Amino acid sequence: MKIKEKVIKSTRSLRTQLTFLIVVLLMCCCAVLTWLVYRSTAQLLELAATNSLNQGNLSIVLDVAGIERSILSDALAILLFVVIGGSCAAYFLVGHYTKPIQKLSSHMKEIGPDSLAHPIEIDGAGEEIQELVKSFNQMTNQLSEAFAMQSRFSVSAAHELRTPLAVLQTKLDVFKKKDREQKEYDELIATMETYTSRLSAIITSLLELTETSELGEIEDVPLNSVIKTVVDDLEPIAQKNTVSICVESQPLTVRGNTNLLYRAFYNLVENAIRYNHEEGSVNITMTAEDQASVITISDTGEGITPEQRELIFEPFYRVNKSRSREFGGAGIGLSLVKTILKRHNATITVDENTPQGAVFTVTFPPTESADNVDDKKQLVESTSSIAEEIDETSSSE
Repeated sequence: MKIKEKVIKSTRSLRTQLTFLIVVLLMCCCAVLTWLVYRSTAQLLELAATNSLNQGNLSIVLDVAGIERSILSDALAILLFVVIGGSCAAYFLVGHYTKPIQKLSSHMKEIGPDSLAHPIEIDGAGEEIQELVKSFNQMTNQLSEAFAMQSRFSVSAAHELRTPLAVLQTKLDVFKKKDREQKEYDELIATMETYTSRLSAIITSLLELTETSELGEIEDVPLNSVIKTVVDDLEPIAQKNTVSICVESQPLTVRGNTNLLYRAFYNLVENAIRYNHEEGSVNITMTAEDQASVITISDTGEGITPEQRELIFEPFYRVNKSRSREFGGAGIGLSLVKTILKRHNATITVDENTPQGAVFTVTFPPTESADNVDDKKQLVESTSSIAEEIDETSSSE
């Protein structure tokens, strides 16, 4: 049974299949060549026999049929030798040139969660194999970053949830040791309300982060209208923090979900207001560049260092932890923003503002009309998907 499985597995290998194709091609070429040689030789023998009969001064007896049989048997023997020799040569040559694939397969089997960051290097491989190795290394790097982000998220989430719970537990333990007055009861209740509200905010933010995995209803969204609604809703907070908001608006429309985009821009503008200085300003600019919709939100706050500009989009990361907790932030707002924008195929970048502060730039790709989108959906639905499967190469010698 094991021998049968090995035979079946070897016949499915890329090396065996390529060798079989080469052998078939070689046999066809040799068969055609043998037939042409045999036919030409037979014609020459017939011509020689005819000439010998027509020459009276010579007496030549030719066994044409015997000579043809001899030539045919020799040709078949040569054909058999060439096919067998060519098959062996093809098998070993194919094995030599597919060895990089076997090495790549071996390296893939050895990769684990702890070794994702180590790139694979295969020397002596062709251009196609090198491109495959390059793509695989890029994929493992992305997976490594995702695992690292997941690990940081787990640690941060545990810390964020543990801190208020630990404070509450400590307060309760101290409170139980002796009798308390009504004022102390009121203080304990206020503390519990504060930290339970903080826990509730963290859990709500996590749920919102999960809910953005799907876009929901897709429609044409006028960004200028969304920005106007966000600014109107945040105007009381801006006045309380003595921060002015200036909007340079123009009609921009993208395909997406209105509620999710509102949530994303609300978080961006709210952060620009809350983490600003007194008498500061927030400038929102909307422009169209190469058919792309670009929205910039700049503030005059403390700014963000280059080292922090990528980390701020991770869950629970805070540039200023004390101020974030002061405003009741859970550190998930910008992570939620990036997730929403990614669902809309948009990008967000952070740069330094002049003379101080930060600039968030959101770029949406060119928007297709609703008719074109519907036509493409119908085209996709009417065609069947073709999956290409790549068989693993076995290293049979």
